[in-house]
Amino acid sequence: MVTLYCRTDKGGLEDILSAGLETGERGLQETLHDFKAVWLQPTPPDDPTGTRPYILRIDMDCQLDDLDLYDARPGGQLRREWLVPVDLIHARGRINVSPE
Repeated sequence: MVTLYCRTDKGGLEDILSAGLETGERGLQETLHDFKAVWLQPTPPDDPTGTRPYILRIDMDCQLDDLDLYDARPGGQLRREWLVPVDLIHARGRINVSPE
């Protein structure tokens, strides 16, 4: 089990709760590989602008090594970050929401 985090705003949260991550445009990015994905981190990310008060905790039924393909950490950077496909999150993850 791996737990990863991301942040969203109220509109994004409403989209995610009503239709899932696939239609929650906020926080999703189209990649060069033509799939929707979400940036996830091993700890809750900061919200320096105060515009994304909701933390999504995503418990993934996998090992950290299973996500190596999606590791987006630039060389030498200490903070890890993954661009995880939405389909994988839906298939192997459980999303929990909490306000900060």
